[in-house]
Amino acid sequence: PISRIFRIFAGLSVAFCGAPPKSMNRTYLRYVPQQSFGVICTPRGNSILGESEDLAITPALRDAAVWNLKQGSLVKRLRPEGGSGGVQEAEEVSQLLLLGRDRVAAGYTSGLLRVFSLSEGRQELALHGHRTEVTALSCSTDAAFLATGAKDTDVVVWDTISETGVCRLKGHRHAITAVSFLQGRDSGTSVGFFGLVSASQDALLKIWDVTAQHCLQTVTGHRAEVWAMALDPTASRLVTGTRDSLLRVFRVHDEGDAGQANGDEGNDEAAAKEGQLLPETPPLRPMGTISRQLPDKVSQISWHPSGRYFGVLAPGKALEIFFVRNEEDARRKMRKRLRRSRAREAAISTGAVENGSASNGAEDEQHPLDKTDLIAGDEIEFYALLRSPHKIRSFAFPQTGSDGKGHTRVLLALNNNSLEVHKLPMRHVLGGKSEAASALIAVEPVAEGKSDQSISMPVRTMVIDMHGHRSDVRAVSISKDAALVASVSAYSVKIWNRKTSNCVRSAAIGGLALCCAFAPGDRHVIIGTREGLICVLEIASGDMAETIQAHEGAVWDMALRPDSTGLASASADKSVKFWDFELRNGGVLGLVHTRTLALTEDALCVEFSHTQDRSKLLVAVSLLDCTIKVFYDDTLKFFLSLYGHKLPALSMTISHESALLVSGSADKTIKIWGLDFGDCHKSILAHDDSVMSVKFVNKTHLFFSVSKDKTLKYWDADSYEEVLTLRGHTAEIWSLAVSRDGASVITGSHDRSIRIWERTQEPVFIEEEREKELEMVFEGELNRDSREDDAMGAEEEGSEQQQQGDQLTTKRSLETINSGERLLEALELAHREWKQPDKEEGSAPNILLLGLSPTAYALRAFRMVKAQHLEQALIVASVSQVEMILELCGELLQ
Repeated sequence: PISRIFRIFAGLSVAFCGAPPKSMNRTYLRYVPQQSFGVICTPRGNSILGESEDLAITPALRDAAVWNLKQGSLVKRLRPEGGSGGVQEAEEVSQLLLLGRDRVAAGYTSGLLRVFSLSEGRQELALHGHRTEVTALSCSTDAAFLATGAKDTDVVVWDTISETGVCRLKGHRHAITAVSFLQGRDSGTSVGFFGLVSASQDALLKIWDVTAQHCLQTVTGHRAEVWAMALDPTASRLVTGTRDSLLRVFRVHDEGDAGQANGDEGNDEAAAKEGQLLPETPPLRPMGTISRQLPDKVSQISWHPSGRYFGVLAPGKALEIFFVRNEEDARRKMRKRLRRSRAREAAISTGAVENGSASNGAEDEQHPLDKTDLIAGDEIEFYALLRSPHKIRSFAFPQTGSDGKGHTRVLLALNNNSLEVHKLPMRHVLGGKSEAASALIAVEPVAEGKSDQSISMPVRTMVIDMHGHRSDVRAVSISKDAALVASVSAYSVKIWNRKTSNCVRSAAIGGLALCCAFAPGDRHVIIGTREGLICVLEIASGDMAETIQAHEGAVWDMALRPDSTGLASASADKSVKFWDFELRNGGVLGLVHTRTLALTEDALCVEFSHTQDRSKLLVAVSLLDCTIKVFYDDTLKFFLSLYGHKLPALSMTISHESALLVSGSADKTIKIWGLDFGDCHKSILAHDDSVMSVKFVNKTHLFFSVSKDKTLKYWDADSYEEVLTLRGHTAEIWSLAVSRDGASVITGSHDRSIRIWERTQEPVFIEEEREKELEMVFEGELNRDSREDDAMGAEEEGSEQQQQGDQLTTKRSLETINSGERLLEALELAHREWKQPDKEEGSAPNILLLGLSPTAYALRAFRMVKAQHLEQALIVASVSQVEMILELCGELLQ
């Protein structure tokens, strides 16, 4: 063949002319994500308490973090299996749910549902039924079934035992906000059928019969989007919240309820038109509304396990707690209300009531319920208001009741990457026989003349905030021995142990930190701030050894001298200042200002060349006018000016032999310059957004770059090729640090996480990386086509889709396509061998069958396909392949 001739000529050319240049056949080693830390809880997902009140489970980007609340320490991380190695797009945990005692279900922004073992810390199950973020998660009482709702408007019911989907329920027009099985915690199914209720941003509640896979009832009483919903532990009351200041309460009909429905307008008309029989009594009947204390929209509603309390969270710094009266007190409240109503009616009939009071009575008469029924106001009253100094993202009650002393815990996950635990007195326990006599927990200060002895306030008992920054990580640095990592954020600096990921020191800074660096000896960290301060932190004591007002503007960057005798600082005051280190009394490191380089524009970054000869030492400074100026260090005389960037260069790095300078700019490009003549060797459109930092690997021409496009990229400055693209961060990456031996890369991001990428011994082949990138593009096309198909189907079928049997529960993905191809290839091979006449004696068997019979080989191929992928794997089979499958089934049955 021609290809063989070409290979022969290539071999002859190598033999006679020598091997190609080293840069052409160079091998690279792969970097993989090794660990991430600095995230206590992400603001996207909800936090929960474990079966033991001492354990809290929080979303930590792609992982779920398990915290010991007594010790305030991290116990373990629940990491998904099948890690992408930093190749695929990053995903976050969006929903968490405790399944029994030892399992945790996690919904992801990618649409995946994963189930983890809490004791073993490993993934047990992965299901893919959505293309968009999972926004709602619920389980049955025995945890055998899971229900997920997503932004794609679908509700999917899963069987966790068989690891397959049960059904896909379509009917909502907007994102699902909450789902719940209509089952009590201890009473089993309470509505007479396997029911599920879902809430959506289309302002509707829908009751589904999972067995029949159709909608039984649609509740249309809400005037705006339903943002939250919760079913009490006895499955008798349902509470919903919208963007107004009212909570709507519904009574859940059970098998013991007598009578028929009162003509609820919310019954599903589409189901009636199709001839589906509705129950005589609708599953949900309205009980009225309750006024809230806060005007903002509701983001979460959760019930206490006792069923006597529920919390309502709105975006803000307060959590409302409501109390549910017992049957006796609720009836007493109802009788008082009816007496007042009759008195008001009598007064109206005699004309003794003013117009304002008459209008209030008219509003009561317009209530849709029978006056002898209990309404929401009879059963529920406001109880307490828990306040936090920061915005609350989610809250959680314990899985058990009180702590035995009449109190219960409330876990608050805050928006600033911290956790709080509050102790809430339980009124029905502390009140004794007469709950009504128990004092309501005070929200405002006690009025004069009233005794405050009986008033009990919620108490904050614990705060976990040591293990993460309150805002994004602006800069990171790694020590010379790679044992410590320093990170700075707004007004704080933290020192981390790289191996254990524990925070060993934390200190406050008198300004907004922008850059940091380890001083020689790794005993001090130097920080530059937006206010122009340079602070020296002593790691051993955790105290600031010195704080200098170094500049009149922000200190954007600092660079250590290669001889470790000082540093240079670049500032927005149009100057670069040079500082020398000095040891003072007690071994404390200090800084002495020696020289100042005045510039015409703001200095954004500064970098030294790597030479010990001071006469040849260069200083490169990036300016706001999009140029890079190079000066001699000894005389500060101008040497070169590098032009070419359309926007300012935000970072620079110089190779170990001072021959190359690499600059990353806000114009999304990376430029490789020669420092001998200042010529641009190559300009690369490297990222989809601003390049924030670039760093050379020591003693090589390989370098890394990070960008606002959330990626870390690995480059070869000799061949100008992109070696590797690493993904993992979910927000902009601000900073980058590379260890001295090049084995570790540290990145800090806007998602408040610090990630460590480790070098492995696995080689990287650039062609394979390009194929992986194409697979990602193909996966994205699949997601886009699926969303378009769903949207077109919803428009064609209308708002109510009752034909649920044809809807597949799993979504097509690259994994299901590959599984289908492997399965069909194995079936065709087995079918050919099965249909062949008997071979001659002594002939060798087909080695592709692995020593198995054709039927056994085909059965093995079936077993290798995951149960949740089997539907999508078989749906692409042709008619002839279906015939082969049926013949195989007949053979196996025989």
